[in-house]
Formats: sequence, structure tokens, C-alpha cells
Amino acid sequence: MQLGIDIGNTRTKYFLYDNGKLIEKIFTFESIPWEKIRKAAVVRTGTPGKALENRLKNATFPVLYVNQNIRLPFHIDYRSDTLGADRIALTAGAKEIFGNNVLVIDAGTCITYDYLDPLGTYKGGSISPGIRMRYKALHHFTKGLPLLTFDNLVPPLTGNSTEQSVHSGVIHGILKEIEGIITAYRAQYPGVKVVLSGGDADFLSESLKIKIFAIQKFLLAQGLKSILSLNT
Repeated sequence: MQLGIDIGNTRTKYFLYDNGKLIEKIFTFESIPWEKIRKAAVVRTGTPGKALENRLKNATFPVLYVNQNIRLPFHIDYRSDTLGADRIALTAGAKEIFGNNVLVIDAGTCITYDYLDPLGTYKGGSISPGIRMRYKALHHFTKGLPLLTFDNLVPPLTGNSTEQSVHSGVIHGILKEIEGIITAYRAQYPGVKVVLSGGDADFLSESLKIKIFAIQKFLLAQGLKSILSLNT
């Protein structure tokens, strides 16, 4: 068995593979059959818990940390060597499932946009604050705005209270941002496939007034599987 680990900013997710197939998603650390693991691939954008850190440090199986220097199913045309491991894995998953000319939008702590061109070359993208980060920023950097909780609802466009105005600004701002970026990509790259992933994918797919090609909440897991198969 092989293990994929996504150490994110808010939580760590685990994916178990057997014979090249994803068989389980989101294990807890305690439920992983460590004695059966023969190799692991790790995406690290956050800080691992102490138990996981010690397990990986003392692992009896190879541990592959995803970065630009390992074998990948696409070429990279990116000027910086700090491309996030999560963006690499998401693009690998999109490549495996949808081929080339694809825009991956991952909506989580941040919203990342990653583009794979028709020749299978990763060209880059953009990063913006996610839903909850925007709520926290408004509260943190102002004295009078409350810290509100995202309630998975689209608020009225015109807020009739401070709270409703914050909800409107955050949610409608994100929706219009995503719709605008998709429109711009479709104009610049005809036939581009738009794939939505991440924890807020369901909410966004139901709220966007623009058609999405596909929703893949576990796209990163597919990417880790692809990367593991290339680096055996």
C-alpha cells in the first residue's frame, strides 16, 4: 500500500492507495495501517502534528516530498522555485483526469488558480485569500468590524446592516472574482476546461453564475497517486 498525505493550513488529510487505485480518503492518523505502507508522498503547506512528524522522520519506507525537482507528469514554466506542493499535486491530478488546457481552481484557506496549457506545460496562475481568510482580515485590520462566520449562504447584494454588508462584500466579491478570472481565461485560452476543487467547491459550484467543467473535491489525492506512480 501507498499513502498520500496533505498537510494543509487547517488540517491534515490522508489518502490510501492499493495497486495504483485510491481506496480510502481522509483517514485519521491513528487509523492508518502504518505496517502496510510501502511508500508515502507528502504535500506540506502547513505544520504537521508531532505524531506525524515523528512518524515520517523515523519511517521505514521511502517518503517523497512533492516539489518541482521530482518526476512530474507535466513540464513547469515557472520563474520561482517556491511553487507550492499543493499546486503541483492539484495540477498533476488535473492532468491525469482531464488532460491539457485546464484551469484548476482550488478553494480552501486560499483560492489558487493554476493553468496547464495545451502542450502540457504548467504556466502558473494566481493566489488570493479564501472565504474565511477574508472574514478574518476584515476583523483583524479594522476596529469596528466583527469577526463573522461563513454560513454557506449567498447574502443579499445590498447589506442592510454592518454584518450583512460584510457578508455581501466577502461572498459576492469572491464569486465575481472567480467568474471574472474564468471569463478571462476562456477568452485567452479557447476550450480551456475549468475544474473546481477544495473544501468550498460545493458552495461555489452552486453559487457561481458561470458553468464549471467539473468538480473534483479530491483532485489533490489523484495528483499524489499520479506522482507516486512516476516516482516508484
